[in-house]
Amino acid sequence: MCYYVYLGADADLPLVALDAKEPVFSVQPIAASDAAVAPHFTKKNIYHLGSWQGCSCGFANDIDFEDAELVAKNSSSVNALLAFIDSALSQEDTVELHTCWAGNQWQLPTERKSTSLYEIQRYGFELEEDVFLTITK
Repeated sequence: MCYYVYLGADADLPLVALDAKEPVFSVQPIAASDAAVAPHFTKKNIYHLGSWQGCSCGFANDIDFEDAELVAKNSSSVNALLAFIDSALSQEDTVELHTCWAGNQWQLPTERKSTSLYEIQRYGFELEEDVFLTITK
């Protein structure tokens, strides 16, 4: 099973294709199969965020830290994700982020939190299951 990370924004954000040669990060509008996640958001545009793996699993930090290649790939994906959120926050005051397991898009988040991009950058990005984040600058 895979994690899925979705981002909601009122701004029309740029789409990012996953580079087949050097995959790091992708941004795509939600697919019809992911439409069940839409009611969780207050924002008009919802995007699926993919890591170097295509799904969102490559944003996770529960990895084997002795595997330097895996750590580097996940770090690159997380850094690209945070840069994308930073860019989105230059266009609006808040964005929304929701994580869930594939197939569980319809389930309500178990927790809703607010945080700032600054706090995430300072304390690290944690991919938490079934959590809905409202992120400010």
